Parts: sequence; structure tokens; C-alpha cells
Amino acid sequence: MKDSPKPIKRTKRGPFKVVHSGSVSVAVYKLKHKHAAGGFVYAVAWHVGGQRRMKQFTSLAAALAQANLVAEQLAAGRMEAASLTTDDANTLIEIRRLAGDMPPVSAMQEWRRARELVGVDVLPACEKWAQRHGVALPGKTVAEAVDEFIAAKRRQGVDTGASYERSLPVFAREFGKSQLRNLSKSVMQAWLDKIAHPVSRNCMRSRMVTLFRWARDEDILPRDIQTEAERTDAAREGPMEIGIITPETFRAVLRTIRDKAPHYLPALVVAAFCGLRRAEVHGQDWKDIELGRKFVRVTHGKKGTPARRLVPLCDAAIEWLVPYRQKEGPICANLAIDRIRDIARTAGFGLADNGFRHSFISYRVAGTGNIPETSIEAGNSVRMIHKHYRELATKTEAEAWFGITPAEVAAMPEPKPMEAAS
Repeated sequence: MKDSPKPIKRTKRGPFKVVHSGSVSVAVYKLKHKHAAGGFVYAVAWHVGGQRRMKQFTSLAAALAQANLVAEQLAAGRMEAASLTTDDANTLIEIRRLAGDMPPVSAMQEWRRARELVGVDVLPACEKWAQRHGVALPGKTVAEAVDEFIAAKRRQGVDTGASYERSLPVFAREFGKSQLRNLSKSVMQAWLDKIAHPVSRNCMRSRMVTLFRWARDEDILPRDIQTEAERTDAAREGPMEIGIITPETFRAVLRTIRDKAPHYLPALVVAAFCGLRRAEVHGQDWKDIELGRKFVRVTHGKKGTPARRLVPLCDAAIEWLVPYRQKEGPICANLAIDRIRDIARTAGFGLADNGFRHSFISYRVAGTGNIPETSIEAGNSVRMIHKHYRELATKTEAEAWFGITPAEVAAMPEPKPMEAAS
């Protein structure tokens, strides 16, 4: 096929075929050509803007196909397209290939806008932007990032079992195969919004934010910009429900655990008499319990926070702990608090969530009247104590709570299930 044929002698006057599309007609001529197979070529001829165009083909079928295409384009008003040369067509094909999924016109508009913004330095500007936004950084899937993050925290001595290992694997199951840097705020927000309980949602979000900040520090995500996880919205939490346990119920629970699972008694004692959090109880070591000096050093308290603290031991707590005393080692197996709650609830005792810690704080405030001191012992802020724990118990109840000794429990009649006060 050639764009501009050499002068060739026609075999007869007028077109060999005429193709119509509406009011448009395109002629096909049969011309002698000594070098063509069969001695003939077929020329498609049409006019655009007063100029005559012609293309030659070695087969009639190809010529008729071109004639139909030109006729339809002329009828539709696409005169420029009908006038494309072979080089023009090849150029358009290459432009479409380079543009990929983007329409060629949109690609050119984007390029023109980039030139307007940065002049001729489009590529250097793009490279600088890519470096700043992490495009050139090594890609990590969410699953890979979660595994590396948890491993890093373990190396730092962080107890990940009760925190990151309970939440981030859930996040990884949802987005594991996605690139961490490709997760947007809107996608993560839609997923977080499916978590009904606001406290649970905020806990998950907090762990996600920690993961993304770690990835930024490790150059997995770009530095010096806010991560997409940080841009998600926290849920609005309602008033915290404080459920405390009555001294009568606590006596009965102590007796039940003593009779059915005595190996859990140290965990129950430090939870109820010292107010340690669930994860702190599970991480507590005997070497940090000073019975002679009457205090507990919280083993897994986070450095630099109120959780890093000493908690006093009352005389009753010391009596409970003496028979189980060891030089070192964990005071209980993991999930001990969960098993204690299960045993007590199976026995018919109503225990509020976090009831042992809530009870310690409430009775300590009632017994001492010293909120700042209690906030230090509990690892909470003074504002939190003021807001949630004042006037929930009397001083008499506090004395009863911190005075429950093994001898008193041993002298009790067979316990009956009772509900916890709220």
C-alpha cells in the first residue's frame, strides 16, 4: 500500500466501484500496474477540503473496506480522520499504546498542564514528587508490614499478645494483599465504620495508626507527611460504664477460685487488690512483687507513661500471695483473667467487664480520699479518676474490700451466686 500513487493508466473511464454512506460517495478505481500480482491495483479516492486523496491496495477487499471506512467518517463529519496518511495512523496507534487506559486526549491535556506548572522540567519534577510520596520506596503488602511490625515490637520487649496480635491480624485479613502505601483513608474508614462498638473501633484505629507511623519511620511509607491511617476519623465514644463488684461478691469469687482453680489466685489478687490491667496481670513477674516492702512494681508498665508505677500491697493481699511466692517467673499463665471471669460467671456470679480494676480504683478513692495518689497507683490521669470513679463506694465498703483475708473466706458458709453492683 502506498500513500501517493505514481501516474497509472486506467483500464477504462470512471470508477470500478462506488461506496455510499448517506449522501457521501467514495470511488474505487481498478488500475493497471505491471509490478502488482494479477497486473492490477485498486485505488480509493475521495476529496477533503477541496483536495483529492488517494490510497492504493493490492486487493479489492482491502480497498472496499477502506472506502467504507472513509465514507462513514466523511458522513459523520470526521474529515480530518479521513485524511490521515499511513504515518499519521501509525502515530495515533503508538499514542494510544503509550496512553494505556487513559484516553489520548486526556493524556495530552495532563501533559500540557504539567508543562504549564513546571515548564520543560516535567520529568525531574515527577521524579522529585515520586521520592517525596514514596513511589520509589520498596513496596510492602499489608500482611508483610503487619508481620514485620509485630516482630519489631517483640524485639523491643513489647508484650504484643494482648494488643497488636489481637487486632492487626484482623486488619491484615481484610487488606493483606494490598500495598500498604496504596490504602486510602476512604477505604480504611469504610472498614472501620463497620465495627459497631465505638471503643473497639477506636482501639483498632489506634493500632492501625501505630502501624502506619512505624512504616513511615522505616521508610516503607514516605516521610514528613500525614499517613492515611492518621486521616481516618475516630468514633465518638459514649460515657464509660463503670461496673464495680461488691465485697460480698469478691469474697465468694475468691473462695470459688481457691476451690476450683487455685493456681489463678495470684492473678486475681493483683487484679483486685492492686488494680492492674488485664495485660499487666498477664505480664507480671514475681521478681517485681515485694511482699516484705509491701508493693508491686508493674512489670509491663509502658516506659514514660503513668503505667510505669509502684502499687501498694494491703495486708490481706500479702496473706493471699505468701503461699504462692516464687523468686521469679510469671505469676500466671496467659488469659488467666479471662479464665477467672469464665469460672466466676459459670458459678453464677455477675462480674462487670474490667470489674476488678474498676473496683480497686473506686474503693481506693473512697478509702483514702486522695485522688492524685490513686491516679498514680492506677496509672490513670487525675481527670479520669474525677470523671468516672468518684462517689461510687463508701469508706466502709472500701475497708471491707481491702480487708478480705484467707481466714475470713475460709470461715464463710458455702457461697451463693450474687450480682455485682454497678
